[in-house]
Amino acid sequence: RTFCDADIERRKEIPLLEDPKEGDHAFRVMKAYEQWLGKEPKLRMSLCLLYFTSLFDRPTELETFKILESVHSNELMLKDLRSREGELAISTLRELDLVYPANEDDTLECHPLITEYFEERFRERDNNAWKDAHGKLFEHYKSKGNEEAKTFEDIAPFFTAIVHGCKAGLYSEALNVYRNKITRKDEFFATRTFGVFNAEVKILFYFFEEAWFKPVDKLNDSEKIVVLRCAGFDLVMLKRFDAGLVAMETALKLAQDTDDID
Repeated sequence: RTFCDADIERRKEIPLLEDPKEGDHAFRVMKAYEQWLGKEPKLRMSLCLLYFTSLFDRPTELETFKILESVHSNELMLKDLRSREGELAISTLRELDLVYPANEDDTLECHPLITEYFEERFRERDNNAWKDAHGKLFEHYKSKGNEEAKTFEDIAPFFTAIVHGCKAGLYSEALNVYRNKITRKDEFFATRTFGVFNAEVKILFYFFEEAWFKPVDKLNDSEKIVVLRCAGFDLVMLKRFDAGLVAMETALKLAQDTDDID
């Protein structure tokens, strides 16, 4: 009902791209929606909201989006989702099945393929705003974790914070959260207490340019050794022995080269 004045005869005005070089059908359809929403002045808020929703990989409460209203961007401005314009943007995306239907929790969430496409497009359109948004989410989730953890859910926000921190380029700061809140230095708290080896591997992945032997250059040598050792240990515990051995051998070689052996 939103497009072409509800005239089904005008459906061909949606530019469903035919060029196979643009990727598979799903991404071509998403590109078509992106182009169309961007051309319609009244729907640009919907496109903006879609970009910001793609920053999350899980259902996210509407209140969390308020943090992102202060993201600095020349063209992507997120407004209050409780406003009339915000509510229209949400209803438009739900009508188009670009975000999941309304639920009792009052959250927003995209299908993983939609998330992948629109986050990459957000990054391409305004990399500084994309990093700024992830930086704000890093600080937000870092403050949400409970250090007196009795369940994994108590420390889960720390895991989420680390992913956002790495995407923001705050690798050292994110590693500090990992070391202080998740492993608690050499206590290996999260894995020893909750057995969450797979969850750790997922966040450690973001510290690598190439898994599992090339950490990002923004980490210093000591930090690189930490992520290599921790990743190697977790991978071995998951019986991913080849990958774990690569990480451990790389850590040992780097430690020898830098005299950082303890």
